[in-house]
Amino acid sequence: MREKIIFNQDEIKELIENCSHQDLKTFTLTLKGLHKKGGSRLFLMGEEGQEVFNKCHELFRQSSNSIIQYNALRLAKYAVDHPAAIGKKFREPWELYLKTIFHPDGRVRTAGVQFLERYYCGLAYDIFPYSKLKKAKAIFSLDEAGRFIVMCYFYLQDLEAEYIQKHWESLRDDDLPDVAGGQPWASDTKDKYLKSIRMGLEAFTCRGPLEELMELHNHPLKQSEVFENYTIFQRYEASASSKSITENTMSSKTYIIRVKFEARKKIYRDIELPENTSLYSFAKAILDAFGFDFDHLFGFGNKPGYYHSDIQYELKTEGSSFALFEGESVPGDVKKITISEVPFFSQIKDKMYFLFDFGDDWSFEIELRDFKEVKKDKEYPVILKVNGEAPEQYPEWD
Repeated sequence: MREKIIFNQDEIKELIENCSHQDLKTFTLTLKGLHKKGGSRLFLMGEEGQEVFNKCHELFRQSSNSIIQYNALRLAKYAVDHPAAIGKKFREPWELYLKTIFHPDGRVRTAGVQFLERYYCGLAYDIFPYSKLKKAKAIFSLDEAGRFIVMCYFYLQDLEAEYIQKHWESLRDDDLPDVAGGQPWASDTKDKYLKSIRMGLEAFTCRGPLEELMELHNHPLKQSEVFENYTIFQRYEASASSKSITENTMSSKTYIIRVKFEARKKIYRDIELPENTSLYSFAKAILDAFGFDFDHLFGFGNKPGYYHSDIQYELKTEGSSFALFEGESVPGDVKKITISEVPFFSQIKDKMYFLFDFGDDWSFEIELRDFKEVKKDKEYPVILKVNGEAPEQYPEWD
């Protein structure tokens, strides 16, 4: 039986500060103190767990010190193995784990896998079988969480295949699958980053009811070809539909969206466009509305400033460079995802952020204002409202 461990605000604050200020040995003693308070197995639940995880995630993102990142991961793992600590944000622990896969510090990579194990085991066992945890429906959708776990496993399989393909010449025979397709164990893998990926895969295959979840969600076999070029979040959203993810269905509704300049929010445009509009076409509609030329690279993200976003979509070109091997997830392709497939942009008042021209950095805030039904005889996109005069894209230098 899991018992909720109660911490007061001062204790929570001290725990987080210890991640930043204590060396590895001293912080290990801090964790032992937690175990003494929590018993043989410690769980941070409810608001305490959510606060600890959020602070640890923020600390990991903001710090470049590998010891601080390592400490933050070691503490965060106690706050992700129970639904009461994760709530509806069950994707965020996965986002944190992705940042550890290609981390240059081996201790951080190992801590990332231990973090994944606690997260996956706690979540998977609590959502399967469904009949044993009906009360969790008040916390999150069990179906959504189960599908997400399966998609995460597929993602790591594809990441492994991609890494082998890109580094084929530098890998040793022990790193490569045998002629029968058998995968080496992580312990037999010499390449440190491939080893990191395989440790993550083994967290799924050796712990938790992965096969049962795959069968439950009609994924008895790996289906990489179905999800080609999709990020984990895109394939997760796509798997919710019974239709083919490559099928271009007709829109039944439109999105009413307000686009503002981040630096000058009184200058905005209200735009209506169909739900199946690609992010590429959406970008063009935004720039047309402000009278800008569509002549530079751009990206969409879930946080202001774009560069700080955990989920990103970019215009991909032959020379595009991605931060995959620095621990970040690969940005999605704006030509292959529609507005309705963006996971963080589905409810009224949800926001996303658009950065145009990675030199001049024109930043826009986008807010979802309303939904309407598509009118067959109407041409989209439609500019509904114009407020303020847009600045010049290329002002003359004095």
